[in-house]
Amino acid sequence: MRSFLLPAALLLSLGSMGCLRSYNATPLTNASLQGSVSTPDGVELKTKAFLSPSEVAEKFGTKLAEDRQVIPVQVLLTNKSMASYRVLRTSFVIEEVSQKVRLEALDSSQMYELGRHGYGAPVCGMIFGGILGLPSLITTMNANDRLREDYNRKAFVDSIVEPNKETAGVVMFDPAARALYRNGKYKLVVELENTASKAKVVLEQPLS
Repeated sequence: MRSFLLPAALLLSLGSMGCLRSYNATPLTNASLQGSVSTPDGVELKTKAFLSPSEVAEKFGTKLAEDRQVIPVQVLLTNKSMASYRVLRTSFVIEEVSQKVRLEALDSSQMYELGRHGYGAPVCGMIFGGILGLPSLITTMNANDRLREDYNRKAFVDSIVEPNKETAGVVMFDPAARALYRNGKYKLVVELENTASKAKVVLEQPLS
């Protein structure tokens, strides 16, 4: 019995230290969205920025919170106008007011690469001739599959928003490359295009 309990205890211990990775998808709801800004003809933008590492970890996994402190922004666009509007993920940017820094949105593959767990704990593969390494590898692979599926469900996709319709999703920004201060004042900027007239309008929403 003791010979079985020792490896089991070590397995649990290594899992708690991050050797075995898991990912639990946490749904998002529009109920938490804050404030709103609108175009003159009635396209409304609501947002929720996940600025604290604990919030990011809870909703998108510990990797984003620990390694890069990526800023996910949940958005909801509701078209109350009589026109259709095109909105592209690449039209979203974050601006940091004091530094005058602009961050461009990450695409789905970049989101996955930043969020996924690498098999980066060699100790797992060496202890007991790999006995703990194999379940660690399987756990990590399963976690990455769940993460990819969850990110695909949550990610904002390019859309044409028809009158009386809405589109929603998450746009992620990586501040690490620009050394963005996490205690700065941010705003989300998005450009919309009227599909009929091709006229463009910009919405700006402070993030808090």
